[in-house]
Amino acid sequence: MADIQPTVASAGRGDGSTVIVTWAAVTNADTCHPTQYPEYSDRSIHVSGTFDGASVQIQGSNNGGVSFASLSDPTETVIVIASEKIKAILENTGYVMPFVSGGGSNQSLTISILFHLTNPL
Repeated sequence: MADIQPTVASAGRGDGSTVIVTWAAVTNADTCHPTQYPEYSDRSIHVSGTFDGASVQIQGSNNGGVSFASLSDPTETVIVIASEKIKAILENTGYVMPFVSGGGSNQSLTISILFHLTNPL
């Protein structure tokens, strides 16, 4: 069981108004370390890789990361991704992290969240 630290990369025009946070080689035995980008209210998640029956939820916290709750897409449906997909994230929370559950022992998922400032720099 590993604590997967995300990597952060600038995207778009390179002015800091869009970043992509990525957790790589994630399995259901791993914990994804949360990230903080509350000022970036436009968000979408992309999950790819080998699922082997696993699913990914996106979770958020507004209590300093003490506890996390499932986030939803714009139709207010809890985000659960079981095959490669991109979904918009409705809620804007102080902390965000993916959570992987279920499946067999052959998962290797790449989970990326694009954070975009509503008013670019």
